[in-house]
Amino acid sequence: MKYLSMLFLFISISANAVVPIYVSGEKFQYNESDFDPIIERGHVIGYEANIPVHVDLEDPFFGYPELVFDMKSEVKGSIGAAPMFAEMSAVCSGDTSSVDIGRDADIIIKRAGVVRNARFSIYNRLRTNGVCKNLNVKIEKIHSSVTDTEAYVDNFNFDLIVYFGY
Repeated sequence: MKYLSMLFLFISISANAVVPIYVSGEKFQYNESDFDPIIERGHVIGYEANIPVHVDLEDPFFGYPELVFDMKSEVKGSIGAAPMFAEMSAVCSGDTSSVDIGRDADIIIKRAGVVRNARFSIYNRLRTNGVCKNLNVKIEKIHSSVTDTEAYVDNFNFDLIVYFGY
């Protein structure tokens, strides 16, 4: 019985030490300090970051790869009486053109005295034919929330995985 107890202790300790595996790509994590503020009329209405992408290269045999974009974000905000409408968008750009990767919208709302965070998710598979040299990501207030001075983003996290599709 003593050995069985030690075995369960070892299994429970090793189970907590498991590191996640991201198939075909590395997960990059960012927060608001990695983004630049978007200022309109003297107020911060959002944040944006330009992230270099080094995988959209042409192979002489296969051509350009299909890229898989997997992005997630959670935004914590402060609001007054009205909910805050927010959006996350992503665009790849190159030397002369750009490709829209996607967008997702959500609201930050107060229910029963508790503020519910906005959550965004963009998943897209596409062949950008060498255009994707730089990924521009924006997290910003939209619609009537842009002029609402009581609604602002407190902080957020942003997770990104870009890898080759098959």
